[in-house]
Amino acid sequence: MQKKVNKLSSLCASTSDKVKQANARDHIKLNKLEEAENEHNLALNEFEQAKAQTLQMLLRINEKNKCLIKNRLYHYLDCFANFFECGHLLMASMWPSLQQQKEATLNRYQQLAQLPNEFLTEKDISEDGIEASSFSSSPTTVPHQVASPFFDTSPSSTPVSSPLSTTIQLGSSHPGSPATLRFVHVLDATRADDLRSSDSCEDQSYDWDNDVDLLSEGSVVLTPPILPMAHLNNTNSFMNMSQSPSESNGTLFDSDKSPAEPLAEAVALSPQQVNSILEDKNTVFFVARKVYKNLPKRRKILAVNSAKLVMLIFDTLKKKWKSLEILQVSKSVKYSKRIHLLSVKRKQLPQNLSFQSKILRERFCVQAYQLLSRKTPFVGDSIKLFIGTWNVGETTPANNLESWIPKDQYDIYAIGVQECEYIPRQGYNTPEADWFSQLKEHLGENYIKVAGLSLGLIRLIVFTRREHYYCISHVKKGTEATGIAHVMTNKGAVGISFNFLENRLCFISSHLAAFQDRCVDRNANYFDIVKGLKVTRPPLDITNSFHYLFWFGDLNYRIDMNRDKVIDLIKAKDWETLYQSDQLKRERANQNAFIGFTEGKISFPPTYRYIRGTNTYNDKKQRIPSWCDRVLWKTLPKCPAPVQTSYNCSDQILTSDHMPVYSTFELPVMHHPSIETNSTCSLKVLELRAEIFKRIEKKSHCDSVVVFHSPFVLVDTVTSSVQTKTLTPSWEAHQIPTIYLTSANKDFIKNQHVYLRLRDHNRDQDIGMAIISLAELCRTEEYNFKVDVTYKAELKGKFHGKLKLEFMTEESLEE
Repeated sequence: MQKKVNKLSSLCASTSDKVKQANARDHIKLNKLEEAENEHNLALNEFEQAKAQTLQMLLRINEKNKCLIKNRLYHYLDCFANFFECGHLLMASMWPSLQQQKEATLNRYQQLAQLPNEFLTEKDISEDGIEASSFSSSPTTVPHQVASPFFDTSPSSTPVSSPLSTTIQLGSSHPGSPATLRFVHVLDATRADDLRSSDSCEDQSYDWDNDVDLLSEGSVVLTPPILPMAHLNNTNSFMNMSQSPSESNGTLFDSDKSPAEPLAEAVALSPQQVNSILEDKNTVFFVARKVYKNLPKRRKILAVNSAKLVMLIFDTLKKKWKSLEILQVSKSVKYSKRIHLLSVKRKQLPQNLSFQSKILRERFCVQAYQLLSRKTPFVGDSIKLFIGTWNVGETTPANNLESWIPKDQYDIYAIGVQECEYIPRQGYNTPEADWFSQLKEHLGENYIKVAGLSLGLIRLIVFTRREHYYCISHVKKGTEATGIAHVMTNKGAVGISFNFLENRLCFISSHLAAFQDRCVDRNANYFDIVKGLKVTRPPLDITNSFHYLFWFGDLNYRIDMNRDKVIDLIKAKDWETLYQSDQLKRERANQNAFIGFTEGKISFPPTYRYIRGTNTYNDKKQRIPSWCDRVLWKTLPKCPAPVQTSYNCSDQILTSDHMPVYSTFELPVMHHPSIETNSTCSLKVLELRAEIFKRIEKKSHCDSVVVFHSPFVLVDTVTSSVQTKTLTPSWEAHQIPTIYLTSANKDFIKNQHVYLRLRDHNRDQDIGMAIISLAELCRTEEYNFKVDVTYKAELKGKFHGKLKLEFMTEESLEE
């Protein structure tokens, strides 16, 4: 009995403890609920406060917007009032009834200044004081009317001009007089953000809508009209490209800072000369923003008169015009609205100027190019190019290089060497410095270095004639190691790319895997270099980015033939029979490497392997004599082919076990474009079909989309609709937006290309890229094309389709 009592007592005690513990847990939960309720109430209070602050902010924004628009209208009013009050003699002679027109203008803008307590809409008034009714629904129609009493806007007195500019006759009686104002259009402020999405943040941080200025000292008021861009309003049609490597913001060239020739300082102009230029009917005005460290700074107003070979710049702080002697104008690749301007005052550090739109940038560049071409014309339609390659063999190179590199005969020299390691001459710390200096001394003072770089013992340097200094821009260089783990630099490549006028050139010097039986490794080295060498803008690779790509070096491809038979054929100079057994020829034919590349006819003996100091092949290791040192090139489709004028080796330089090889070319030169002033141009894709050869990640289909882009289109990219679950996607005309071009000049368009970037929409990755030349479109109305789709030089599929190029005059647009 006692045992049962004790057991019950212990059970009661344990139950009591459990109840206490449960009560404690309930108390903790209750406290947590109370804390959660308090936090909820606190968050609710914070939300209400934030809501109230937001409403207050919206009210302030409303009031600020109202004040901003009023201030801008008053600014217009002040500008026009000052315009009349300046007492310009020419204007006074044209308007006897000046005071009446002034009063009419004041009355109009005072009425517009009485704004309601709400946001203005486009139905009431456009943001720049121009009637919204003058906007046309046509994507390329330009309004030629400005709502102002003293502008004669009748059709008879409003001459048809470019879609990028408007000419307005002041008054009524003197057509064609110096009082004609030429305005360069800016984008509608309500649509400008559509284009800014593809540009840098520095262009977005500046409010272009307030960029209205009065040019003092008796000059005219520059208030640009609005250019409606209805076809750019659909932001779903755009896809931003990947950003390119940072562009150099320093000197245009690598290290040689010598100018092309002695430069005179800018000539000071008298006030009479300045007024004469400003009043000249050929003068075109532009407003740009100076950019420093990717931030917009002072506004710059530029006046370009290519007929008088002069460019003026207006200092907005000093309120003064001054002459600007420009040396080079180059377009930024990364930022579609920016240019780099090199002048006499700042010979080595270009100014970065940002325009409001890509149209304005292109328009300014055309005017600047015309001015430059007339002041310092480039004579000739071609340039001479020398390419040299040599495996130095880790020994001191010969002092006399004349038999390999002739002096003063070519416009550009590109020289690559491999295994360039030796004890440098006195006064030089490294073999690189010694070798580059030896080449510069050999070529003489008429040549300057564009760029030079090394990867281990692989070196490349490019020289140009001094007079071509300012024809070259956008210099880039890069390296790619293909040794062990892509770290060892015993094998790999170095590359240099740049623009010569409108020609994009690239030079690659490489050293690929050695030994007779490693042909597959050499092919792999080639693809690794294509994937890894960064001398162009993504997503393009080096094989489809340049008008002319030259690849040279110790490629190490051998001859698959018995050594004794090779020696006999060499003695008989039977180069054709030897060439049939060449590994590089076979691999190119089988599309295993160097797809699309061309090599000239080989009519010289194999360049490897010699006994040093002699012309005798080395039989110590029974190496088969081979053409290891080669020069190949590749051009974009329909691009004018380079003319190879020689391809040979030098048998007088015997310090290495390789013979130096050289090849010379004549390259056609594409000059800067000029825009037609009476027409515009658009590209329409009537139909498009793709074939994808390989499955994507072991799947039998993908969702495909095509992105069109090119440097000369109005927007960076245009994107098609998405085609789902197929390896043979197709698009009709209505599924691909119209592509508007920046130039309607056929001579310029025929040398241009459009890139078709095939992407997997769901995985957000590239499938491949194709290139279409527009040369055929300049000869026929419609063009049926069939092009390869490649990714990193590997064939991935094909595109089939039809294009149409439409040229439209402004008269037809108005109709």
